[in-house]
Amino acid sequence: MPIADNLAWARLLATVSVDELLLLLLARKYSSDRRLDMLMAAHGATDLVMFLPQSRLLCADEGTGAVLVDSVFRMEEMAASGKLSIPGIGEVPIQQANSTREKAVRVLSESTAATIFRLYCRDFTVFGYSKDSWKLPR
Repeated sequence: MPIADNLAWARLLATVSVDELLLLLLARKYSSDRRLDMLMAAHGATDLVMFLPQSRLLCADEGTGAVLVDSVFRMEEMAASGKLSIPGIGEVPIQQANSTREKAVRVLSESTAATIFRLYCRDFTVFGYSKDSWKLPR
């Protein structure tokens, strides 16, 4: 994503909550609602790629077909292990960079999680996540 678009999204995201953004994405996806497009234009944002389902980027037929890459790596597994296991190559250490000093975990509401699941249901299925995978272990 170009830096200008990144900055535009930073400005836009400062004006809406996570829940508001999710509802705008849903409205754009399932109806002719163009409020998000208008917000993007007002802030100079041009690309929605960061909000596209990963299955749309990694699977055939607009995300409905087979996965087109040899391996898909889970960020949470890399973060926990500090390494990446690449088939045919082995384990590669992963350095953590650009992390926050204070770790603050915001637990999602059930409503927010349900909206995320609705928007990215195919990703959950294709990449083997359960609907409740967002919940922190107790």
